[in-house]
Parts: sequence; C-alpha cells; structure tokens
Amino acid sequence: MAGGKDALSSSLTDMVTSLMVIFILLLVVYLRNQEEQKAASLEVTDLIHQELKTSLEDSIEGVEIKKIDPLTLVVIVPDDKLKFNIGQSSIFSEDLQFLDDFGRRLLETVCSESIFEHLRSVVVEGHADPSGLEDLNLGLSQGRALEVMKYIRKVDLKHSDCFLDVASASGRGTRDCEYREDRELWAECRRVKFKIRVKSRQEKVLEQSMAKSEGGNDFL
Repeated sequence: MAGGKDALSSSLTDMVTSLMVIFILLLVVYLRNQEEQKAASLEVTDLIHQELKTSLEDSIEGVEIKKIDPLTLVVIVPDDKLKFNIGQSSIFSEDLQFLDDFGRRLLETVCSESIFEHLRSVVVEGHADPSGLEDLNLGLSQGRALEVMKYIRKVDLKHSDCFLDVASASGRGTRDCEYREDRELWAECRRVKFKIRVKSRQEKVLEQSMAKSEGGNDFL
C-alpha cells in the first residue's frame, strides 16, 4: 500500500510540475505577443506622426504634433490662427484662409491609403475659458468643435466622406484650460485641437478576422 501511495504522490507531483511548465510557457508566449503587438502599434503611430509632421508641422508655421501616448497624437493649432470670442463659437473670417490650407492638408493625410486603415478616430476637441457656467462652456466648446469640423470637411470634398467616417466633435469645456488664474491669457483657452487615435494591433487582428468571417458567410 505504501508503494502505491508513493507512486500516486509521485504522479501527482509530476502532473502539477508539467502543468506549471505549460503555464509558464504560455505566459512567456503571451507576454512576447503583447510586446510584439505593442511594438507594431508604436511603429504605426510613429509613421502617422511623421506623415502629419511633414504635411502640417513642417508646412504650416505654428502647428505642432505631439504623441501623448503610444496610440494617440494631438495636433495643436496656433492660437493666433484660430480664435474665438468670449461666448461665441463662430470662426473669424480672417482665420478661414488658415483653415483652408490646414483642413486640406489634414484630410489628405488622414485619408491616404497608408494611414486611413490604421485610424480609430479623429476627434475635433473644442475648449473654453473659465468665464461663465461650466454647463454653458461645455455646450460652447462643443459648438466650436462642430463649426471647425463642418468647415474643414468642405475644403476637400474629395476626402470629405472619408473624414466623416472617423471624425467626431467633442466639447471639453474648461477642463484643459491652463490659465485659470490669469484672465489675460484666457483667450488661449478658447481653442480647438485635433486628437488622432490609432488602432491597436489587437483591433487590427480582430478586424481582419471579422472580415474573413463575413467573406466566408457570403458563400453560405
């Protein structure tokens, strides 16, 4: 009986050890895949960053492109090129020439074959200064984002539909205003910027799998 118990105990130990080895191997494979997917996503984000830098930052004075995380870029428009009055969402007529050039370049870039398939969204973000109630500022900032979005989609009708497929307008109110204590700088809080979100590697793989699945259903 003792020999049987020892054999059973040895078998259980071997089984647990084998399971632990399998678990460790699976974990290593998973972590390696995660690193590879992260690296692939970073490469795509860097590619889009460079394309936007070439078409916007290097071509239009004052425009700045920043990477704020591995999958998000923000396009910052110079304060003196796109202004808003207190309590107003309308675009100044003298800023329309800037938006013509900026909008055309932006749409051509995000709708290019090498970039569009990698985009999750282009968010046009409106902002407000601390004057007035926050509920009103949220609506005001949303209105500014919508006005800019509606205008730039018209400057390049060839890419308008493509742009609308990924674009949305968002009002941030005063949440990102850096000059709450200095009224003289509040004008810099009344602005619009563009946040570009890139699809992760996992999203791309899922899209490809769904496309294959839908393609297979066509023959059923």
